[in-house]
Parts: sequence; structure tokens; C-alpha cells
Amino acid sequence: MRVEVIDGSRFRDIENGTVYRLWGVDVCAPDQTALLGRQPWPCGTMARAWLVNETLGKWVSCVLLDKQGNELAVRCSSSTHQDIALAMLKEGVAVALPPDHEPKQVKVYLAAQDAARKAFRGLWGSAFDMPWAYRSQLAAVEPKADPPPPPAPDPVNPTDGPTPSITGDQPIQNEKGPPKSPGLVRGQPNEERR
Repeated sequence: MRVEVIDGSRFRDIENGTVYRLWGVDVCAPDQTALLGRQPWPCGTMARAWLVNETLGKWVSCVLLDKQGNELAVRCSSSTHQDIALAMLKEGVAVALPPDHEPKQVKVYLAAQDAARKAFRGLWGSAFDMPWAYRSQLAAVEPKADPPPPPAPDPVNPTDGPTPSITGDQPIQNEKGPPKSPGLVRGQPNEERR
């Protein structure tokens, strides 16, 4: 099939619109960044670009391994890689899902990830949150729906209803922004790799 990449681990068959997810791996979320020293870089964008490069103008062949809700978890190959997910692990573009996310882990996937980590390839040369941890942190800080406005004062009896108070000494708080990350995964410090 020919595919259109959605993000770093999912793509769509351009003929019938079916969405597939690479089985056994996860990648940075589209807006996620990693840190190389103190310099942030868009690891989610990099994973998507890697998958686009791997599939653009190429035929992709997949084997269905699992169906999880609306997602079809697949193992895929292309003209350049027998197993696209394994290639992503070897290059440090993806991480292997832990047993609680993917109970049927493949030993070769874990070995490829371990080799990439030891060689500081891709993500493993940087500090980053595991993608599933980043997504759960992001979900925890998602803005909640605004509470309903207070009832309007009664025009007949203006003393009923809330009393407006306007003070200029109260700070405005903005709860939006990326989640604070207590659990970065780190490779070896940059000084030791030189």
C-alpha cells in the first residue's frame, strides 16, 4: 500500500483510509521536545519526518498483529527495511513499549533499543520523557472547561446576585503551557561522550 504519515508511529492507507499503528514501539508526541545539553529539539517532528522519509514513494507491506479499539497494530516493511519499527529502534527514533503497554514484547526490539541507548543514537543522546509519560503529564494539565458564569444580577432588586469585586492587586495566573517534567530519561552527559 501507499501511505500518508499521521505522526511518528501512525499512518493511513491512501486508498481506503485505514489507519495503522506500528506495533511494539512509541515515539515522541508531535509537540514533544528533547534536550541536548540545554538545547531543545523537536523529537516528535523528527520521528514523523523519519517515517515520512521511510515511506514516501515506497510501497509498504504490513501484517496485522492486534486490534486495539479503532487502531490496527501492525508490523510493516518497506523496500529499505524488513521491519520499520525495528529500524526506528536501531536509530534511536522510537522506544520499545513497556510490558504494561505491549505485553508481547519482542526481544529483538529490546536488544535494538539497548544498542541504540549504549551508542547514544537519536533520543538516547538527549534527555527526554518517555512518550507515554509525556502524554499522561499533558493530559493532567489540559485546561478544564470554564465554570459556568455566575447568575446575572436581578434588575429589579440589584442587591440580589453576586457582588462584583474589582481589585488590581491580584495576579493573573496562566495554567497553560507544557507540563513540567520530573522524570527525564537521560543519556550519558555530553562531556563524557566527547
